[in-house]
Amino acid sequence: PRKPLAAVLKPVLKELGMAEGDLRRHGLAMGDRKRMAIELLCQLSCATQREVAPLCGYGRESSVGKQRRVLHGRLSDDSAFERRFQGLRKKVEDMLEC
Repeated sequence: PRKPLAAVLKPVLKELGMAEGDLRRHGLAMGDRKRMAIELLCQLSCATQREVAPLCGYGRESSVGKQRRVLHGRLSDDSAFERRFQGLRKKVEDMLEC
């Protein structure tokens, strides 16, 4: 079962080495880490893209969707990056189960 956004946020940020304010920073500054955080928040929490958007400094959920599409493209093109992402996801899931 998916968890509330507040419960998922802290483990995701911890595993990515980010502070909550980093989510609001420009995508070019944060790059893949921000995209991975967005994807994990959407996958593991019960929050919608619309609810995740303001947390990440976006005014619309379409910006969240765009970042997710960029990440999915990168994951399909780079198997080592995909393994890294899946490892991060597993760590966050393990933290949420504790």
